[in-house]
Amino acid sequence: MKTVTRVPTPAKIIRRLKRAFQRLGAGQATATALVQRVHLFDKAYELLAMLEMLKNLRTHCRARFVLVQGHRVMFRTKGGPINSHYAHIEMSIGGFPAGEIWTDIECQSLSAVSSGISVRWPTYAAAHELDVVLVSVGVQGYPSPQHVLIAVEAKHRMYNKALLKELLGVRRETSFKSNMVSNDYAWWTSNGEIPCNPPVGLVAYCSSSNIQSYGTPSQDFWGIDMKYLPA
Repeated sequence: MKTVTRVPTPAKIIRRLKRAFQRLGAGQATATALVQRVHLFDKAYELLAMLEMLKNLRTHCRARFVLVQGHRVMFRTKGGPINSHYAHIEMSIGGFPAGEIWTDIECQSLSAVSSGISVRWPTYAAAHELDVVLVSVGVQGYPSPQHVLIAVEAKHRMYNKALLKELLGVRRETSFKSNMVSNDYAWWTSNGEIPCNPPVGLVAYCSSSNIQSYGTPSQDFWGIDMKYLPA
């Protein structure tokens, strides 16, 4: 049976997102504006994945977060470069800026960076869209893999082999396989290291529990975190 993914966002999910953004410092009007364009559940699920990411970073490295509204008071919902017109979240640790969290950002591919190709719009194979990214402070335009600290893929559907291939494609276009390299934000590791360089932490969330059947051997070999996150 074909999985239906383009369904309206339930009202309870809209309320849940609004409460979460208010806890990040948004007023009621701002919180409403941030979710008013999230009409489809698969896009709302990306924001749920972002909130799960914040929770893990808060627990793992005692991070604090501040919502920056942007000029349009909305999160980006279609791929493109980092653009201050859109809302994003600033992360600090110990009172110092540590990173920025954006949605639906196209990041430079490792093959493009290695070939010295300049990324232009439309990006074609020179960049790939990621649902949620944690990048270094002050990065502009299309982030390179060296500036991507955590990349999140969020899927509100049954997981399958095609999605696994897509995830592994993201991994190969962000990092080379290597010995263990440190990533202080990789909350799912026991020692803060992943077997990739640049050490881009790659996380896949899925609303279907069958993602757990696809984790081995990808998780062990590539250091990917593949998790069931109910909607």
